[in-house]
Amino acid sequence: MNRRNFLVTAGAGAVGASAVGMEGCSASQWLTIALNDLPTILQIVTSILSIVGAASGASTAAAVALANTAASKAKEAITEAQAFLVQYQANKTTTLLGNVDDALATAQSQLGSILSILNINNPTLQATLSAAIGSALTIIVAVQALVPAPTPAPTPSPTLAASRRVQLSKVTASNQSIAIKVGYNEALAAAGGSQFTI
Repeated sequence: MNRRNFLVTAGAGAVGASAVGMEGCSASQWLTIALNDLPTILQIVTSILSIVGAASGASTAAAVALANTAASKAKEAITEAQAFLVQYQANKTTTLLGNVDDALATAQSQLGSILSILNINNPTLQATLSAAIGSALTIIVAVQALVPAPTPAPTPSPTLAASRRVQLSKVTASNQSIAIKVGYNEALAAAGGSQFTI
């Protein structure tokens, strides 16, 4: 299974109520969903930057600086992905899709590194940061799964394709960002970090 197929399968399964199924999703629908969700992901990463800042007393100054750099790079990568999607609206090229995919992969990598960089000795802050990063990564994977493969991929058998689909007919582009924010805020509140909600 290649990375794209893994992301489609994992993203669709992992996000549950905060992702839109691939079945019947037109080019304009996936693009609208992705463009609506990326600002929410940016808000989450901004919240993560606040959480990392709060770790200054719970971790070393050098680790906090590295984690801030990683979170800032993730935020830049998401902003780049957003810009590439806007460009893709006007000029649908596989190069732009590849750029979107690369930018989202960079954001995933940078966010994924934060927990390993910080050695937080405050359990509540550690749980809050874990929930925030987990939420951000799940949403990024779901958005990445919506983006078509940059190069034509072989068509899977109808049976296999049907087994990969998640149908969430009640989730629309307009209420999906709200659902993401609510889920994120609930995860942070459950971890004891309600001061970092968006």
